[in-house]
Amino acid sequence: MGSPQKRVPGVRARVDTAVIPAAGFGTRLRPLTLAIPKEMLPLGRAPVLQHVLLEARDAGIGRAVLVVSPGKEMIRAFFGDGARLGIRVDYALQPEMRGLGDALLRAEEWVDGRPFAVLFGDCVVTGTNREPSPLARLLEVHADQDSEATVLTEQVAPERVSRYGIVAPGGEALRPAFAVADIVEKPSPEQAPSLHAVAARWVLSAEIFRLLRETPVAQGAELNLTDAVRRLLREGGRVWAAPLKPGERRWDMGGWATWLEAAAAFALADAEHGPAIRRKLLEDQG
Repeated sequence: MGSPQKRVPGVRARVDTAVIPAAGFGTRLRPLTLAIPKEMLPLGRAPVLQHVLLEARDAGIGRAVLVVSPGKEMIRAFFGDGARLGIRVDYALQPEMRGLGDALLRAEEWVDGRPFAVLFGDCVVTGTNREPSPLARLLEVHADQDSEATVLTEQVAPERVSRYGIVAPGGEALRPAFAVADIVEKPSPEQAPSLHAVAARWVLSAEIFRLLRETPVAQGAELNLTDAVRRLLREGGRVWAAPLKPGERRWDMGGWATWLEAAAAFALADAEHGPAIRRKLLEDQG
């Protein structure tokens, strides 16, 4: 593993690697996920993880590191080295589920001291086809703001804030980007600093690995990325957010309701069969 490169303000390092955590057990989707990893669930004509890999490729990223757990051989068997999709795919092993931060540490040697993207393997982010993708815009904001951490966000309803990390804006929360003052993990609606939720995509400097290693973790607890980012903020690091625009969407496969909604939406969007499916549904409704 190479030594971390010194960060020089104003010099933009290309982001060519995406780390994709895909080690979770998908317990909320059992018994289905006893047979198939949740990242391999069908979404339209491809598994969820294929959509994520193509999102990275189309944003100009050349390599993905899939962080998998024992028992997910199906993922490696399906994607191989990634040549079929036009993106190099490597694999890191996370033997035990110890949180997102631990998953990122498993991929450190592939990052080699450079900035990298993080794409949650069970979430698909779609754009509008009229402008650069949300991930491409996130990469641009990270470079333009000379940031050490940049996060994609989406506005959620107050009753949903307790499901997500919620961003506290450092000033006015404006598009296309705003500074971040803090991140609160799964707050109550009364304690939420905003309605801007972390939307499954980050761009991080390699400095995050030091911060993760220095973040204390209680016995049996998980190592959270949020805790390391808060430590970065306390040290004076630059953290920015890029909100999703109207028409852009994060599709979360974390539970039955969200996966079924995504599966239905992708089926209806199918160029060949979507119109017929829509007509049939309307006929059945009467």
